[in-house]
Amino acid sequence: MSTVDVKTFPRSVLSDRRPIAAVASLLQANAATVIVTCMVGIGLVAAYDFYLTIVTARVLPEMERNKVGRMIMGLDDNLIQPERIALFLALKFAGTVVVLSVLGWLGMVRDRRGVPVAIGVLTFQLGLLYVLCDPTRY
Repeated sequence: MSTVDVKTFPRSVLSDRRPIAAVASLLQANAATVIVTCMVGIGLVAAYDFYLTIVTARVLPEMERNKVGRMIMGLDDNLIQPERIALFLALKFAGTVVVLSVLGWLGMVRDRRGVPVAIGVLTFQLGLLYVLCDPTRY
């Protein structure tokens, strides 16, 4: 078995010894696929959140814990105002469109920040999904 001089060994082979660097280079090499996958996940969680907001509109004063959401929907009076819920949904939709547009733009210009930003937003969306699927815990 021969020995290899580490100083002259190609850097790509050395990255196999550092798993974090190997994963990072793999993600960057497939950046478009990673960003699109994250965008689909973000959109699906947002759609489920929209659905739950509409289905649970009658009990939103008791269930909604987000103070900004309560303020926008006017739920502090324990009254259900459909036009305020519609405003809330429109703002949520606009925010989702902005986030997905920025992620798409980061992917199109091949910005190196696109993959970490997409994974970060998807991580928060998955946390939201966890809370939405088990509302009794929070």
